[in-house]
Amino acid sequence: MFLERSITQISDFMVYLVSSSIAAFVARLLTHPLETVKIRIQSGTIPGHPTNPFGVFFWMIEHEGWLSLFSGLTIALIFSVPALVTYITTYDTLKPYVAEGLGFDIINPLVHLLCGAIAEVVSNIFWTPMEVIKARQQVSKTPVSAIEMINKIYAAEGTAGFFRGYLLGVAVYVPHSMIFFLAFEQIKIFFIRTLNIPDNTSLPVWSVMISSIIAAATGAAASNIVDVVKTKWQIAGRELALKVSGFQNSNDGLLSDSLNYGTLEQNSIFVEEGSFSVVQKEKSQFFNMLLLMWKDGDFLTGMTARVLWIVPSATIFFTIDELLKGWWIKGF
Repeated sequence: MFLERSITQISDFMVYLVSSSIAAFVARLLTHPLETVKIRIQSGTIPGHPTNPFGVFFWMIEHEGWLSLFSGLTIALIFSVPALVTYITTYDTLKPYVAEGLGFDIINPLVHLLCGAIAEVVSNIFWTPMEVIKARQQVSKTPVSAIEMINKIYAAEGTAGFFRGYLLGVAVYVPHSMIFFLAFEQIKIFFIRTLNIPDNTSLPVWSVMISSIIAAATGAAASNIVDVVKTKWQIAGRELALKVSGFQNSNDGLLSDSLNYGTLEQNSIFVEEGSFSVVQKEKSQFFNMLLLMWKDGDFLTGMTARVLWIVPSATIFFTIDELLKGWWIKGF
């Protein structure tokens, strides 16, 4: 009995792994330009700081070329596939264990909320380095390869620089994931009951798409404020690190003019005061950034662009993922 259960668990895990890998690759490839537009709007690196995603899209094509829309794609594919695989596999694998541990049915909303939160915390180990490297490539005024950007970040900030904004990422995406999976699963349950879908039978494609669209739009809009803060903080880089490493030109992609929340002169004193003062200064810069964002009304910046990116991305990912898992259940 134990052996049979173990074989089934291993088989299910491999299904989750393969289906989520394929879905992650396709979703990222097709929607990356939409995320680039979102990043450019949130970072304020387009002249005049426009917020219309369609205007930014065509401005980038006209002034920077269509390839600029795919800045950071390589690093995104390298990281997003394992990140999404970790994300969805953790979620799917945990559901029966969490339900059993809590004594709930697997369709209980609390199970979806808790598993979504855990999956996000775990997968952010991959998401955060990807976001840091990719976002700085996307806002760079001159083309810079992933390897060049990795070297610059490491030289300026060390290994910790790749995990800049990890807690902010968790703060953004844990609520987003909880909202998404709660809505996604409950809408699917509604369709299963309404359409009288039997066990071990996949839902129609259109119902999965509708579930994804509603859940993704709700989660994206609800978590936009913290996402803007995270994006600006990850792109900003540390002023002290820039001084020490000599990256004082915003063209290197480490620091945008619009994100300069402190001067190098103000930071020079901290070279002699040690790492504790550096941390204290960084905290001070973070709160200064929040104050400036509040003053400039930046917290809702890019909400439309974020929804326009996350909705198709999530819809493509979960539709492909559900289809592949459904085909596996039916034995292709």
